[in-house]
Amino acid sequence: MTLTAPRSNRVVADHYEIEDQPIGTGGMALVYRGRDLRTRRDVALKTLKPEWVNDAHARARFRHEARTMAFLSHPNVARVYDLFEPNDQAQPWVVLEFVPGLSLRQEIDRNGPIDIDRLTHLLKQIAAALHHLHQRGMVHLDVKPQNILFDDPMTVKLIDFGIAQEAGTVLEASNGQAFGTVSYVSPEQASGDEVGPASDIYSLGCVVYEMVTGETIFKFRDGTDPQIVLAAHLTEHPIPPTRRRPDLDLPEWIDDIVLDALARAPEDRYPTTVAFAEAFEGALNAATPPDSTVPLSRLPRFDPRRNPTVVHTPPPVVGARIKGPPLVARIRTAFLWKLVGIVAVGNLLLAALSFWDTGVVPGLYDPAVAIHAGTTVTVTAELLNVRAEPSDSGAVLDQVGKSATLRVTGLPDGGWWPITYDRGDQQVEGWVSGDHVAGVPESGYERVRQVFRDLAP
Repeated sequence: MTLTAPRSNRVVADHYEIEDQPIGTGGMALVYRGRDLRTRRDVALKTLKPEWVNDAHARARFRHEARTMAFLSHPNVARVYDLFEPNDQAQPWVVLEFVPGLSLRQEIDRNGPIDIDRLTHLLKQIAAALHHLHQRGMVHLDVKPQNILFDDPMTVKLIDFGIAQEAGTVLEASNGQAFGTVSYVSPEQASGDEVGPASDIYSLGCVVYEMVTGETIFKFRDGTDPQIVLAAHLTEHPIPPTRRRPDLDLPEWIDDIVLDALARAPEDRYPTTVAFAEAFEGALNAATPPDSTVPLSRLPRFDPRRNPTVVHTPPPVVGARIKGPPLVARIRTAFLWKLVGIVAVGNLLLAALSFWDTGVVPGLYDPAVAIHAGTTVTVTAELLNVRAEPSDSGAVLDQVGKSATLRVTGLPDGGWWPITYDRGDQQVEGWVSGDHVAGVPESGYERVRQVFRDLAP
């Protein structure tokens, strides 16, 4: 038997144990796999590289990314759990949802082009995540395969909002770089013009082109001057996917669908990322009708001379009359079935009212809600102190009882959440420990309102 030394993991940000080696690296940041020692939940922890820790611009961009992601709530966006930055000299950490799979970059490098049916399913998710961001007045500006992670083979999550900014602005320079990754930037990013949702649509078109062909839209050798790649986005037309990879036998409709997203002028692209995904899915469905659909030209022709119509009339059946149950028994049975139906309908109405009002159906549906800025939380302790500062030594401003509801107003600080609530005619603002609060599900009414907001143009 061979004995192995125990792993020497270290603890950061008070209660997160991380592995020694990072699982990802970028221009300024490192990402580690970790574990929350309080909740026993696997997490990803992102931090600045040592050479950027004391750079004020890098720290500001790091905070900006965490706060942008914290205000997003979408199943295809990696969630932010915590931001730990005690002072301007200490190493900052942002705690993220751990996404266990490969990146889209690794998937394409290992297995080549993505199957069209699977691509359609994944494109709808990426488009929905970007649309969620666009509806909040922001653009991602760094959509690329490296920033799309697989949660499972059919589910992806969007990450890295480090250069995301408001739509309608000129992309701000970041450490001398005024654009995202050159193979995926839009022409307006490359030329320094105003950026908007159309910029992300172009970048998403670049990603889909690569998912279809296994190659970037403009092919250059490694080490090519980035300015040459940027110039290609401004002056060259991409080769249609079917011509780039004739060996893949791609359907002809792919050229039109993908190249519309890659139009040089923003106004010539799809109006939204969702419209792009719907156009792709619609073309696929039109090209592949259901198996049960058979063209009329292929149906066998009916020839009455060879297939005469013969009608067989069964002889009448004569038999004894069968008596049913007594009238009283029939009435009793009918009454019991009506009673069962009334009770069932009543329970369904009660469940619907409970879901509409609270978002919970007792005993059947009680979802766990991740806490983030803007959510409502309920107190789980019998009595909870509201403190003036995010620590056990902070002055106690008030005490709230079990099941009291509070509103989260920002990001956590070392496990403490900033909250506000009404007490009589006054509004109390303070900090509460995250160990003693839980997220309150949105009511069915709020969920329906959100659906209509998402559908609104």
